[in-house]
Amino acid sequence: MIAPKVRSPTDVYTVENMLEQVEVNNGLGVGAIGVERQIEDGEGIHKVREIAHSSDRLSSIIFGPATTPRRWGCPALTSVSSRSTPVTTGTTRYPNVTPQ
Repeated sequence: MIAPKVRSPTDVYTVENMLEQVEVNNGLGVGAIGVERQIEDGEGIHKVREIAHSSDRLSSIIFGPATTPRRWGCPALTSVSSRSTPVTTGTTRYPNVTPQ
């Protein structure tokens, strides 16, 4: 699931609480649904490390594909995976990019 416009760990906790209710009400194991966090502004960028470590559900962090790169003046970076999946920016591939 994609959680858009994440600005802080508080946003992550809000989504997590709702997902836990969905999982319990539908007979799924708690934590069964992964979350991709989409960061779209400076506040989220400033807190990216806290956001990345705020939950075990993290499957990737997405930097807003339209607005963020334009603000930075760079090609579109679409996703950084926590599972060492190659990242594509524009036409350039960066293998094994992982959070630090």
